[in-house]
Amino acid sequence: MRTAAYALGALALSALIPATAQAQVEAERICLAVPAFQNTSDWRDDGIGFAASHEVADQLFATGEFTIVGPAQIRPVLEDLEVEWMDPYNTELANKVAARVGCPYILAGRVSRFSVSSYSAGISLVRGKMTRAEATVDAYLLNTASGAVVLNVEGTGSKTAAGGSAREAQAAIKGNIGVARETLRPAVEDLLERVIRTARALPRPVYSLAGNVVGAGDGGAVYIDRGSNFELSVGQRFLVFRIIDEIRGTDGGVLDQIVEQVGVIEVSRILSQSAVCTVVEGEAVEGDTIRAAPADR
Repeated sequence: MRTAAYALGALALSALIPATAQAQVEAERICLAVPAFQNTSDWRDDGIGFAASHEVADQLFATGEFTIVGPAQIRPVLEDLEVEWMDPYNTELANKVAARVGCPYILAGRVSRFSVSSYSAGISLVRGKMTRAEATVDAYLLNTASGAVVLNVEGTGSKTAAGGSAREAQAAIKGNIGVARETLRPAVEDLLERVIRTARALPRPVYSLAGNVVGAGDGGAVYIDRGSNFELSVGQRFLVFRIIDEIRGTDGGVLDQIVEQVGVIEVSRILSQSAVCTVVEGEAVEGDTIRAAPADR
C-alpha cells in the first residue's frame, strides 16, 4: 500500500511539473500587439491616432501571417496600468502589457504629422478646387523578450480628392473614423512593407500549452487565461490540476506541492486572450491549473 501510495503521489506530482516541457508548440503565426497610436501632430483630435492603429492592425491581419491583438483589446490593459499611451522604450511597461495579452512583440506608433489643405488646379478656364491630406505615421516594433526596438520606421503619404474645402474635409475626418482611416491609408501602406518584412524574420515564440482557470460562468462553463493569442481551437482539451496539499520545511517555506488531476475541460468558445470551456470530466474551479491533454500537445 505504501509503495502504491508513493507511486500515485509521484504520478500526481509529475503530472504538473513537466507540463511546460511536454506541452509546447511553436506558434504558426507571429503574434503582434498593436495598441492605439498616439497623435503628436498639430491635428487636435486623438481619433486620428486610433484610426491609424486600427488601419495598421487590419492590414497586418489581412495578410494572414499574423495573430493580432488590437487597440480595443489593449486599451483596458493600459487603463489598468494607469497609462494612456504605449511607450515602446519603456521596457517595464512593455513586459507587463506583453504578459497580459500573450504577445511577445508590440507594434506601437504615433501620427507625427497630419494636415489638410485645399487648392485650385487645372488650366485656363477649366479649374477646380482640390483637397489634399498629408500624413506621417511612425511605428516601433519591440521585442519584449530582449527589450530591443528592432524596427523604427516612418511612413508618409497623401490623398487628394476633387471638390470641397479644407474645412469640410476636416469636419468629415473628425466625425468619421472610416474617413480618417482612408485618409491615413497611404502613409500606413508606406511603412507596412518594412514592418512585415521585419516581423516575418522574428523568432516564433514557443507557447506552453498550460494556463489557469480564472473564473466560472453560467451553465457550468469555466474560463481560462488562454485564447486566440495562444492559437487555441474549439474542441481542444485540457487536463485540470489542483494543489491538494503542501509540504513545508521547519522555517515554514514550501518544499513541495502535492498536485492531482481533478478534471478535463474542452474549449467551446475562443476570445482574444481567454476562452470559455465546458467540463467533460471531473471538475474545475478558479485557481486550478491546466495543461494540454496528450492529444493536443
